[in-house]
Amino acid sequence: MIETIITSSALILMITALRYLLRGKISLRLQYALWLLVAIRLLLPFSLFENPVSMMNAFADLTRDYPAAAEPTNFINKALLPDDSPTIPSVQNALGDSITTASRVNWESTARWIWLSGLTISGGFFAVSNIRLLRKLKHLRKKVDMPSCPLPVYMAEGLSSPCLYGISKPAIYITPKSFSDKKRTEYVIAHELTHYDQKDQIWSFVRILCLCIHWFNPFVWMAVVLSRRDSELACDERTLGRIGPENRLEYGRILIEMMTAPRKPSDIFCCATTMTGGNKEIKERIMCIAKQPKTLMFTWCIVVVVALTAVALTFGGAARKEPLSLAQNSDTTRDYAVGNSENQVLHAQDLWAAKTPYVGNNSAVGKLLRLLPLPEGFQPDHFALRTTGNERGIEWILQGDETASYERSGFNLDALIIFALIDNVEDLYITMLDTEQEETSFHYDRTWVNETVGCDVRGYGESPEKFQELLTLFARADAFAQYNIFKIGKNGEVLKDNFLADQQLALSIIEDYMVKSAPGEGVDASTLEGGYLIRQVFPEAVESRDYYAYLKKDGTAVLQSGAHGRYSILSPQLYSQLAQSVEMMTTDSWLENKYTQSAPRPSFPDLLWFAPDDQNGYCAAAYQDVSRQQMEQYLKTLNQAGWQTTRDLYKHTKLGGLYQKGRQTIRIQFYDEQEVILYFSLNQN
Repeated sequence: MIETIITSSALILMITALRYLLRGKISLRLQYALWLLVAIRLLLPFSLFENPVSMMNAFADLTRDYPAAAEPTNFINKALLPDDSPTIPSVQNALGDSITTASRVNWESTARWIWLSGLTISGGFFAVSNIRLLRKLKHLRKKVDMPSCPLPVYMAEGLSSPCLYGISKPAIYITPKSFSDKKRTEYVIAHELTHYDQKDQIWSFVRILCLCIHWFNPFVWMAVVLSRRDSELACDERTLGRIGPENRLEYGRILIEMMTAPRKPSDIFCCATTMTGGNKEIKERIMCIAKQPKTLMFTWCIVVVVALTAVALTFGGAARKEPLSLAQNSDTTRDYAVGNSENQVLHAQDLWAAKTPYVGNNSAVGKLLRLLPLPEGFQPDHFALRTTGNERGIEWILQGDETASYERSGFNLDALIIFALIDNVEDLYITMLDTEQEETSFHYDRTWVNETVGCDVRGYGESPEKFQELLTLFARADAFAQYNIFKIGKNGEVLKDNFLADQQLALSIIEDYMVKSAPGEGVDASTLEGGYLIRQVFPEAVESRDYYAYLKKDGTAVLQSGAHGRYSILSPQLYSQLAQSVEMMTTDSWLENKYTQSAPRPSFPDLLWFAPDDQNGYCAAAYQDVSRQQMEQYLKTLNQAGWQTTRDLYKHTKLGGLYQKGRQTIRIQFYDEQEVILYFSLNQN
């Protein structure tokens, strides 16, 4: 919001200065029209384009730091940092940073509530003022028959002046005094009809809306007063064109007679176009009526140049710059928590401050992309927004060098952050160019992101605290892993007919292993006569790690890393929980899952993991080493079973295939040439 405050305030000052300097030299209608730029800027929550001459370039640091309200991230993403990366700051430093940031969080929360309170109060003034006036008009008004007038005309006693009132059903209200003389009535009606032609009843509402939203900005109050005054000046000019310039003296005399009531403070919240004002306003209007200023071609050119300059300075956002590289031993790197490569850090505070509701906001999207961490060896090249029709996507082009690793898993966290902080983005396309300019592309959509985090990821962008949770959960090495637990039979055989998909239990067991030392050499897993296999799978990297839980001959529970790795002592409670959970698991997870009950079961040989998710209403099954022949056979099976192809798999490899039958849906997504994930869901409607 600070960008809107700065740019709109500057624009108001520019229009005010132009209004003063060219007073009496430009058409009053043109002078009034200039305020349209201010209204658009006040109601526009983002910049329309990036511009190297935008005034926001001078305030880039200010807008980046405000409202920096996320808690400092007190961990390092070791999956993305080299082994010689610096460690986390001391507890004392972290505590000091936390206290500082907590005060900033409280300050922003307080500021938000103050703004909402002001919005409520000003909105209340608007509602009360107009409700009172409407009731008064309905109670006092009497219909006046005027066939030549296209609007209803009413006479109402007790009004301070004639007016035009009503947005959807406008009507002209006159006073008994304005109806006492035929010529006076003619001019009053002409004046109010001119207001109607200018749509001033609508612009009055827009003016009040801007004031309610920006009630705290004194420049907006000034703009409201001046634009309201210019509305009357423009109306006088057009009315003279309607009744004839030869009648301007008579029109001015009647205007003085009608403007007997001074403006009240509450009038600023009223949508009526009243003929009220002080001596200064009366004098200004009479002088303009007498002079009838015209706009010369030279003056037109000045106005156009100034208006275009004002738009360039205030409607554009700060131009994109190359990302700032920070040395690893810099204080900034240590103060913020998550590093992604030798020369980059992820600033949690800056990221949350870059949140935007619109993917079409070029400036805000560019700002967010500049802050994102990139895997080692990549530099941003450019980005493009896909906002044609119903498309809401971002295409991000990156340039890689010889050290770059072109794996999808390196960009998962970036995708989560983008979908969490840009409310209406639906697709993210990342294209990487190598040194030979060969392309490697990945596609993320909101469905994948929500399935990954287990909920609507936008919930993590609602507050600094929630966004901190997202980083805490997913900036770790095993954040995107899936876990399946299998029972081991004789001679180390893995019994894949039955397995348990308990993410929390598996993660607890592995974390218990990680925090302990590995005191001894393990056994050859093929010699085990029982136990359990915990498979940690990273689907995006086509990688898995196996952990074996078993009892030694002396009855000690251990967890061994790999088929021939070392073991550490496993908590007896965790081993007991593992055994009980596996023994209680269903005899056939596929058949007893409600999402897959009537869906054909793939005959793919190597099931990586299987994860029902009732909370989000789907079940996912991941397979590896799936050949094209096997996939085509499965698609043929679906066709024979009456499944309709909504989106063909091989024609839409980025989006994946979509197949439907009744209330059931199967989405098939390739993640590389031979790994595939099937999502089964039920339509509740």
